[in-house]
Amino acid sequence: MRRRDPADLEKLPVPPLGGWGGFAGNQALALVLDEDVPRHKLAAHLLALGGVMRFASADHPEDDPAPPWSEPAPQGHRQVHLVAGRAAVCQALQNDKLGQAPYAPIGGASFMLALESPGAEHQRQRDHAEALLRPYTPAAIDPVAQAAVDHALAAALVRDRFDLASLAEQIGVRFCGLWFGFAAPDHGLIQAAAAAGYRALVHQIVGRHFGAEPTVLPQARTAMAQLTARASALLSAYAELPQVKGEVASRMPHHLARATWPEGVDPPSTWGLAGLGDPLLKAMALQPADFSVQELATLAVGLVVGTVGNVQAALCLVMQQLFTCPPTLEKARAMAQDPRQRQAFEHEVWRWLDETPPVAFVPRRAKARFELAPGHTVNEGDDVIVWLASAGGTAAPAGCPQRGLAFTEGHRHGCIGQGPVFRLIVQALRALLALPSLAEAVDAVHGRPEGLRRRWGFACLSYPLVHQRARRLAQQPLNVVMRVKSPVDVHAEAIRRVIAVGVPRIEQALRESRHVHFAWFEFLDQGRLLALHTVYDGDFDGYVEHFALKVDDLFDRLFEHIEGAPPLPVSEHPGAFVDVIRASNAAPVHGYFFSAYPRTEVPDITGGGHP
Repeated sequence: MRRRDPADLEKLPVPPLGGWGGFAGNQALALVLDEDVPRHKLAAHLLALGGVMRFASADHPEDDPAPPWSEPAPQGHRQVHLVAGRAAVCQALQNDKLGQAPYAPIGGASFMLALESPGAEHQRQRDHAEALLRPYTPAAIDPVAQAAVDHALAAALVRDRFDLASLAEQIGVRFCGLWFGFAAPDHGLIQAAAAAGYRALVHQIVGRHFGAEPTVLPQARTAMAQLTARASALLSAYAELPQVKGEVASRMPHHLARATWPEGVDPPSTWGLAGLGDPLLKAMALQPADFSVQELATLAVGLVVGTVGNVQAALCLVMQQLFTCPPTLEKARAMAQDPRQRQAFEHEVWRWLDETPPVAFVPRRAKARFELAPGHTVNEGDDVIVWLASAGGTAAPAGCPQRGLAFTEGHRHGCIGQGPVFRLIVQALRALLALPSLAEAVDAVHGRPEGLRRRWGFACLSYPLVHQRARRLAQQPLNVVMRVKSPVDVHAEAIRRVIAVGVPRIEQALRESRHVHFAWFEFLDQGRLLALHTVYDGDFDGYVEHFALKVDDLFDRLFEHIEGAPPLPVSEHPGAFVDVIRASNAAPVHGYFFSAYPRTEVPDITGGGHP
């Protein structure tokens, strides 16, 4: 998506009184809705027009991609009505002539979103889902949310820079894995279905009206079908395993605790989550009501897609809001870490979500002709986009820009999953705000924050942030792997002699450095490779250059037997030495490195002196 200059955004037009017509008008509206400044101007403009605007969709007027040959294919554009403002939004959400049909192409008639309002087509599924979710109180969900956040952070915060959009997605995926009772190997299926499903949701909510993306829905259906099949298998296993406990126990006598759990699924107690009770899939299997396994699996996948997408959007939008206003950010940091302000912090999170809702729009389709506003008629089959984020107003803190318009009418869009998801958002925000020196990443070219990239004001694509990893994890690994010269046996033996003779010098340099925890050499690939492993504190360049100056003659002798050595002597070319070590450093897979004492440096252990 191309970034536009802020000055150009001010020039984007507002629609005429009767709305925009034709393809040119459609594309002009797409530009306005996709950028913050003109989108906020459009919201204010629509309020002055009565809250409703009509435009021609780029979408085909018929959902069926292959209508019968005997019937002529509909021609032209689908008509869309954009509804803004508190009164108009509330009226549209409560209108029984507007249905959920725009969602159906994602997963068929049985696909239910947690966002759907009471009285919708899926009331039967909604009632059952609400009953299933009711036992998951904050006390039961908070430990699950904390575990999901901890698991995601351990895998993502391996460098100073990270993408919050990716991290937030992982937090949602891991939360669903733990809460629903999926197996660890199902992580990829959950992530693929959530990502593809959410792209399809964004497409059906807004995107399809402004451009053709014919692959979005098929990709979503495929990924969601795979997760649905897996959820179906787990539902069957959860229902059957209690009946065959003895058989399972005999197969796995060393894992008696897993006897009533599907293969690969960790019992909640594995992660200290015994207070959760039954995971959601197990609860579904044990309380199926009159639903088939396929219906329950489809319901579960719909909840997964909505949960992950909303968590990703909520975390990115709230953090962007906080970074926009430094006083609010500092207040949030203090509140998040103060146990005495727990309730106050949660209240603030609700307010932030109201100001920038994770779902800015919801789609509806007219089931009959009716008058949406005085003089504004909606025909059967027309689409209506309800602009949730335009339905109110909240004053900005002193010195901060206006954050746009809020939707704060009690029911919060009728989302049945809001309780557990809110607990996850709170736990994630606490963890993010605790990261040392957390800030937006700055573009090296223009010197401004790279910022949040999103579509239509809510679908978050990327959000580069930085933090001081060294303050969260003091130690770093170094795994330098270098190729030994040929003939290997001759040069490998020479390297052994150099190291054996040099051990006292090596140990002296390591002790004097005051920042090396462990160090050792190792031959790999039958002596063809020499590996140097260390675990150290602090900056890479300073650490490596220290040894270039302290044991330069030892490295000179080692490099005589190594291919691709830096210019020698090392003491005269320390920069080249650092470059070679950096190029030869084999980083841990996925950057993962565990430490039992992550914030402890060598002087903390040795008492400031030599051990």
